[in-house]
Amino acid sequence: MILLRWPMLILAMLTLSTITGGQAQTLPPCEQRHTTQPIPRVDSTRYCLEQVIDDPTTDEISFTALTTAPNGDLYAARPLADEVWRITDSDGDQLPDQGEVVIPAIHQPTALSYHEGALYIVSESVVYRWRENEGLTVLVDDLPASTRHWITGFTIGPDDRLYLGIAAPCAYCPDDPLQGVILSFELEGDDQQIIARGFHVPSALTWETDRLWAADIAPKSHHEGRLDELNQVTPNAHFGYPDCLGESDSAVCLSYTAPMLTLPSHSTVLSMVYYNGMAFEHLQDTLLLALAGSSHQSNFAGYSLVAVTFRENRQPRRALQSLIPSVTTEEDMQNLQHRGEGLYPQRPYGIALSPEGWIYLSVSGGTIYALRPA
Repeated sequence: MILLRWPMLILAMLTLSTITGGQAQTLPPCEQRHTTQPIPRVDSTRYCLEQVIDDPTTDEISFTALTTAPNGDLYAARPLADEVWRITDSDGDQLPDQGEVVIPAIHQPTALSYHEGALYIVSESVVYRWRENEGLTVLVDDLPASTRHWITGFTIGPDDRLYLGIAAPCAYCPDDPLQGVILSFELEGDDQQIIARGFHVPSALTWETDRLWAADIAPKSHHEGRLDELNQVTPNAHFGYPDCLGESDSAVCLSYTAPMLTLPSHSTVLSMVYYNGMAFEHLQDTLLLALAGSSHQSNFAGYSLVAVTFRENRQPRRALQSLIPSVTTEEDMQNLQHRGEGLYPQRPYGIALSPEGWIYLSVSGGTIYALRPA
């Protein structure tokens, strides 16, 4: 089997032509790529699902947060191993496949962002900046980190500021001015600002050109309905928690900022990116969400990578476009997951985009997938 792989790999390397500058890639057909994965099911007319790295010997929560550098290097957080990895292309097929620990002994790194030649890392109550020739620099060392939830909502804005989602300390706690909020800092860690309030677990943040989006996860005790949220963050807004969850026309809730979109409870958005890549034109100007689902429910809310599309008035559509697995109805999703042809029981954790616009997805059990054009 090892001997048979080499002709296929050589063919893929000869066929692959790269256009620099993050433009479109000419790739061999999926069946000629040694990295192609048949499961989970994807739309084979558009996508090729490929394996970047797979290490089943690692923890269930192995590779979580992802980010990429302009040169194509992929960075992955391993919170339970106290490591950050860099994954590079070792065989010339343009797909990262070889991992190395670049930041060891960093306590539970849970969020990453690459910006202007530096990697920014959130580790419990600390924000670090890492440059290879400088090592780690502490920018913030007093985040009000929750003991119940890791900080996973983290992004750097077009204003060159850090944005972090801080979870509420418990399901129904007295109001804490620095928890259940979006915080912002200058790149050097100064000038702390509270941008918005009223979140339970603001688990994912991303910028869509001029708009900041934040996902919020409902408490575990709320299993029914559509109580997970996608919120457009505006300065000084209050999104209602703990008084209000999801959409409500009660008098109390009308005084708060309503979510732009609600999701089935415990869809659990753990990562979100704005797609503006060149590889998939039909996905341009969408939000990609990693829905981790819940281990406390029997249904399959989540366990997927989905796209949120927008109307001409820039309002999100209620119907989500499922990419991994590729299905069109909720019934199809349930059936596919039951047959073992979806992601379940793997839980999606992190999303990142390559310079070409390819989509990386980390899932539980030590696997990172890539979605590239068919």
